Amino acid sequence: MDMSKAVQVPVGYRSSTARLTAQDGRSRNARFLRDIRAELTAHVGTPTAPQRMLIDLIAATALRLLLLSEKIGTDAAPCETDHRYWTVYANSLARSLDKLGLHATPGKAPTLKDVLSGRGVAA
Repeated sequence: MDMSKAVQVPVGYRSSTARLTAQDGRSRNARFLRDIRAELTAHVGTPTAPQRMLIDLIAATALRLLLLSEKIGTDAAPCETDHRYWTVYANSLARSLDKLGLHATPGKAPTLKDVLSGRGVAA
């Protein structure tokens, strides 16, 4: 059997996490994942290992939610299972974002040298 002409199944909201996140970087989905990861990394500052894992989980869940929302929006009659999946992904995303933290990590505090030279935060 000639595998060079194998049919590629498109990535969807029910794809495995490995397949969902292992994209070459040129597709819209890969750009979405990259942007979410960058925004969340900037939000927490330098992430710890558990925070990096949580950021990857959040990015994958957000992509699943996006893909499912698009599917529901284009289907004439979305099925009840789609709505259940949407609720599960939305709740998972909310819980994961809560664990990551809602408040951004504060920036670097000015040093005494910065304050004395006038570059620090004004009191």
